[in-house]
Amino acid sequence: MSIYSPTKGNLVRLELVPDDTFAKKMLGDGAALEIEEDIICAPQDGTIKVLFPSKHAFVVETKEGIEILVHIGLDTVNLQGEGFEAIAKVEDKVKVGDPIIKVNRDLIKSKGFNLITMVIVANIENIKDIIMLEEGNVNKMTEIVKCKL
Repeated sequence: MSIYSPTKGNLVRLELVPDDTFAKKMLGDGAALEIEEDIICAPQDGTIKVLFPSKHAFVVETKEGIEILVHIGLDTVNLQGEGFEAIAKVEDKVKVGDPIIKVNRDLIKSKGFNLITMVIVANIENIKDIIMLEEGNVNKMTEIVKCKL
C-alpha cells in the first residue's frame, strides 16, 4: 500500500521532527513534510475517522483498516482551531488528493508555530514493513511511504 503526500513540500524523516512524540515514533511511523501549500489533502483512499475539534489533525482509515494520521504542525492544538478550516467531516468517504483541511500558514507562522506536518501510520502493528521514500521536494499526491501489509 502506498501513502501519498497530502500537499506540496519538503519531505523529511520523522526522526528529524523537533518533537520527541513524533521523532521517537510514539504515535506510529511514516514521514514528515515541511508544507508549502494551504490545502491538506487525503493521503490515501478511505474514510475520515477522526477530525480533531481544533482541526489540526485527522485520521483516514483505509479499506484495509490502516489508520493514517495527518498532524499539521507542532503544538498547533493550542490554537484551538484558529488558522484551520475543515473542508471534510467525520465519516466522509475520500479519495487520495481530496481536500480535507485549509490552513492559514501565514497566521499560524506569525504566532510562532512550526508547520511541519506528520503523515503517520497510527496502527503500525498491522504493518509488516514501512519505508519512507526519498527525502526532498515532493508535489501533492506523490508517493512518500510504502507499507507492506
